[in-house]
Amino acid sequence: MGRWAQRRLGNGGGGSGAAPILILSAEVQPDTLHVDVAFDANISVGDFAAANFSTGPILKIGTAVAQLATDTLRVTFGSDVSINATLTYAGTAPNVSTPQTIDLT
Repeated sequence: MGRWAQRRLGNGGGGSGAAPILILSAEVQPDTLHVDVAFDANISVGDFAAANFSTGPILKIGTAVAQLATDTLRVTFGSDVSINATLTYAGTAPNVSTPQTIDLT
């Protein structure tokens, strides 16, 4: 059976008065170098830096980020991330709550 994603949020985020955008899921892809990150609202890849995504407990930092859909990014890592339990986003994308940590699935 699968695991339910669990989120841990900081109290940062955008200041526009809009509801903060949250990560819904972070799915490790079969090649174990990519994580697809789904958000609960539309986002733009230009607002995100790959280095603002990291895994834990073994620290790995994102090396590239691409847009898969209006609400989904693919983050690339330099080595296997499947041994990690969590993905953390800690950046400055508008209206995105930061920092956020979610379980990898």
